[in-house]
Amino acid sequence: MIFDAGFRKGRGDLAKWFEGFVALPQVVATAGSIKCCTKALKPSVPSDKPAAAAKKADDDDLDLFGDDDEADAEAAKKAKEAAKAQTKKKEKKPVIAQSLVMFEVKPADSETDLDALAKRIFAIK
Repeated sequence: MIFDAGFRKGRGDLAKWFEGFVALPQVVATAGSIKCCTKALKPSVPSDKPAAAAKKADDDDLDLFGDDDEADAEAAKKAKEAAKAQTKKKEKKPVIAQSLVMFEVKPADSETDLDALAKRIFAIK
């Protein structure tokens, strides 16, 4: 599943090309049926449950260096807090758009009074 509906909406030409490409017999024979997403997929965050199960299986071994479970738990807790702090969205400052407009003024003939013309131009608000 690839290219969610929001992505395809802004890129109609790309979506049409992609749909034609994945319909080619060579692509279907090699990659199988490829479908576009109806909604965006969010990345999954790995959980600590598999690690905890592996840790319990590890506890059966002889511990030659002493019990470090408390230190490991504190380190894991600090790592979780650091990950949470990083995932918080930082407030972005609004971008102030600026434009530079340049007018090139050419007199109609050599008899044009440029000082009077300049006054009329600077009067524009």
